[in-house]
Amino acid sequence: MKWRNKILMLGAGLLMAGLLSSCMTEQQQEQAQQKAQCLEAGGTWGRGGILALEQCFPHYSDAGKSCKRESDCQGMCMADTRSCAASFSYGCLSYLNNEGVAEEMCID
Repeated sequence: MKWRNKILMLGAGLLMAGLLSSCMTEQQQEQAQQKAQCLEAGGTWGRGGILALEQCFPHYSDAGKSCKRESDCQGMCMADTRSCAASFSYGCLSYLNNEGVAEEMCID
């Protein structure tokens, strides 16, 4: 009886390992597709944030354009330069909201 239970437990463990590895494969495939779409759209693929996760950093076509509020830009309207951001970024920054008022925000 003891051997049978051990064999059943081993079989269940192998089954779970197989299921988990197939999930990882699906996640890896999804990430590869996201990376390809990012690069095709002109973005940069890299790590960012406090967890250093892989992600897309889009390049906004209106980068450097003068702005007065957030809605003037594809990304953020930077308060210090009054211009549209080139891409998404992490850290503490000041941007203009939709009313044109400067707000501070920290993104990690």
